[in-house]
Amino acid sequence: YNSSGCFGNHQVDIWDLFGEQRFDYSTNPNVQKINLFNRDIPTSILNMYKKIIWMGNSYGGDEAFFDPTKMLSYVINGGNLLLATREGADFFSLDLQNYCGITSFTGLSAITQLIALDDSLVNISAVGTNDRNQFVTLNAGSEAVGIFDDNVATNYVAGFRIQKENEGGFVYIAGRPYRF
Repeated sequence: YNSSGCFGNHQVDIWDLFGEQRFDYSTNPNVQKINLFNRDIPTSILNMYKKIIWMGNSYGGDEAFFDPTKMLSYVINGGNLLLATREGADFFSLDLQNYCGITSFTGLSAITQLIALDDSLVNISAVGTNDRNQFVTLNAGSEAVGIFDDNVATNYVAGFRIQKENEGGFVYIAGRPYRF
């Protein structure tokens, strides 16, 4: 994780929902606080943060700790959430899909790169195997804007952003962020 794009140059608190994994987060000077526990994050803790980056793997049970209803409420009430994960459909309830304007998810696919659809972003190559990813189709009335694609010849997008008036922002990126 230390050399991946998920940290950048930002100070962060780590909430590792798998508990002790024998990974030394303290080697990264941007990590301020390390929390290791194997359970749901309470709303009171989520509300302490203006920005949350949820790095999901959907492998070994982390999606069990992601409550899409709680996360949708967090965004509607002004919080900003970036969800970067493989097997993305596992993280979306019907309400969260409707909020974003998602009509469907693809089957599981591998990503070799993300192609930027937004001029302020760059293409990102995958490092190592970045498989089991799901892309989305947005309906015509969706307020979501595609920001990444895996193949511009399809109607699916590999990432989007949405921010409704007087609410926080939500970003979805297909793939494991530590593999970009």
